[in-house]
Amino acid sequence: MIAAESVFVMSDEDKNAEEYVEEMGEDGEEMMDDGDDMDEAEPTEQEEVQSFWDLADACVQAMDFEAAEKVFREALKFKANDPDIMDALADVLVQKGDIDQALKVPLHRS
Repeated sequence: MIAAESVFVMSDEDKNAEEYVEEMGEDGEEMMDDGDDMDEAEPTEQEEVQSFWDLADACVQAMDFEAAEKVFREALKFKANDPDIMDALADVLVQKGDIDQALKVPLHRS
């Protein structure tokens, strides 16, 4: 029987990539790791807000209301007084059982 720790098979793609990096040497590795030269577009405000919503939603789905609260509070630093974020924060505070804090959040529901 072969111990699991002694079995490691490198794919041809892995070997080729490893050989390529070795051929490039130190300079090539620095070029590959240096992401400053790449032109990356800054995320839009809508994309930033969507990232907060996605993360907060994942926290709520996992019933990690503490983390969801932190995400919503961070989102409010980015987009202060957003009525949807404030309403969601109040909902999370209620889920946590922190009714007093939830009542302090200005609600914008119709």
